[in-house]
Amino acid sequence: MSNTSCNALLCTLGKPLSEALRLGMIRDNPIQRVPKLQKDNVVKGLLTSLEIKSLFNSKWDNDRIKIAAMISLACGLRLGEVIGLRHSMIESDRIVVSGSYSKKEGLKSTKNGKTRVVFLPKVLYLAICKLKKLNPYKNDWVFWSEKEAVPIHGKTIETAFYAQLGIIGIKDAGAKRPVPMGSRQARNITFHSLRHLYNTLLRGTISDENLRESTGHLTKSMTDHYDHADHDIRLKETAMAVEARILPFIA
Repeated sequence: MSNTSCNALLCTLGKPLSEALRLGMIRDNPIQRVPKLQKDNVVKGLLTSLEIKSLFNSKWDNDRIKIAAMISLACGLRLGEVIGLRHSMIESDRIVVSGSYSKKEGLKSTKNGKTRVVFLPKVLYLAICKLKKLNPYKNDWVFWSEKEAVPIHGKTIETAFYAQLGIIGIKDAGAKRPVPMGSRQARNITFHSLRHLYNTLLRGTISDENLRESTGHLTKSMTDHYDHADHDIRLKETAMAVEARILPFIA
C-alpha cells in the first residue's frame, strides 16, 4: 500500500477511537502515538509524443472509451468530470464543466467546487454528437452505461484504457512483484496522465493564469469566482494552443 493510503487508514481508525476517548470508553487513543508516514512523491508518468499518436491511431473496441480519453487529453478533464459529462454542458466550441460523478456520491461539484469553461475542439464536438445518436436511452449522459439512470463506470473506462495501452506496448504488470521495468505501473501511467499531458503540452503556449482556469487549478492569487466576460478571449488563446499542440496527436 502507498504511504498515502496507510495514513488514510490511520485517520479512519483514529476517528472512532477519538470519540471513544471523549466518551470515557477508553483511557487512551493508541493511534495518536503512531507517526504518519512520509507523503509519497511519485511523479505521474506521461506518454511520449510517439506513444500518444500510436494510442489514438490504434483500433479501439469501444468508441466511447476512445472519445473519453480524447476529451481528457484535449480538454484537461479529470476522470470524474468526464464520466459526469452531460449534453446540456456541451456547446459547439466549449464545455461548461460544472460537476463530476462518482459511484458513491453520484453527481457532485468539481474538485474545487468551481464551474469552469474549457475549449472543445470541433472534431470532439462532432464525435459527441455522434455518440448522442447512439445513446439507447436518449438521456443527457454523454457516456451512458447499461443502466439508464447512471453514466459509465470509471473502472470500465480505466480498464479499457489500460488494455489499449497494452496494445501499443505499455503492458500492465497486474499482480507481478517486483513490478517489471517499462510496465504501466513502473512508469506510473494512469488515465489521469492524460490530464497531466494537457497541462504539460500547453504550458508555455498560453498564460499560466489561463491554463489554471482551464484545468481548474486554484492558487492563492486567484479569486473565488471567475470573470465570465473574458471566456471568449481566453478560449481563443487556448483553442490555438490545443489545435497546435494536441490535435495533431488525435485528429
